Amino acid sequence: MASYNIDESYKEYSTQDIFRTIQCLIKDSTYTTYQKILLIAFTLKYISDENLLNSTISILKDCNWLLNDSQILLPLKEKFSNEEYSDNDKTRIKAFAYSDYLAYEVQFKYYSKECDLPKLYIEIIGREVKSNLNQIVEIIKKCSMNLVLNDVISPITPIEQECEYKKIITAMSNIDYEHGTDFFDRDIFHLSNLKNNIINTNHFQTANDVFAHPRIFTTGLGYKLFELLKDNLVKNDHADYSFIYRMMIKDDLIYPTVGDSEFREWLNNEYMIVIDKTKQYDNCKTIDKINLYSILKDSIKP
Repeated sequence: MASYNIDESYKEYSTQDIFRTIQCLIKDSTYTTYQKILLIAFTLKYISDENLLNSTISILKDCNWLLNDSQILLPLKEKFSNEEYSDNDKTRIKAFAYSDYLAYEVQFKYYSKECDLPKLYIEIIGREVKSNLNQIVEIIKKCSMNLVLNDVISPITPIEQECEYKKIITAMSNIDYEHGTDFFDRDIFHLSNLKNNIINTNHFQTANDVFAHPRIFTTGLGYKLFELLKDNLVKNDHADYSFIYRMMIKDDLIYPTVGDSEFREWLNNEYMIVIDKTKQYDNCKTIDKINLYSILKDSIKP
């Protein structure tokens, strides 16, 4: 719920500063129309001068950026007739209301085909102006994210999916870093989880008859499972390779005669992975590792 108190001070921005900002935004060719309207909507919140507010609204209508403001004016007139507000209070209330309405109108225009957006409601309670704009923005974010994820998931390979996730995460992180915000924190967390859970089986699609490293693994499936675990489970070399070693011996996928030293030497020779003496099972297991191990093992059953 967006909430604005009309008594909040915005005196650090003069009327002249706000006017020049709006003028520059309208004339600036570096912004898209969508960006301009959103920035002007944000700027409207700072207006406390009736003449500037009316002039700005008139300009927005001339540019066809504000089409139907009756949704704002009718409830405002009713509110102002029933309660006593000073002229300055009325200007501040109108500025907040127009700000959210303008932001809603442009986003509805751009996103209503893809998203089922609710109507904007604006409510004036005492000295506060409230609206559901924040909830609408969240719906747009989720809808946009779903569209992006659909493009990522199909029909590309797991490796390509991971690359696409990384690109999106990097872009979001850069935007937040440049603006000093945490706007995309939840999205980055969600995408990172999706990226980390990609099971990369692509390079085994035609490898059912491959039986590499028969001195270590009892079957070809054992080798394939090890490669899957290496690509999808390992985050901490010592703890995770210890877990893999203990689990695969337990499941008769690594020969019991392959001792700790031989396994570690093999890791070093084949993958240049160096770890200390492997941990005991109870010291390296976690529920997440056990669950992922089971999923990967099931995925390669003949």
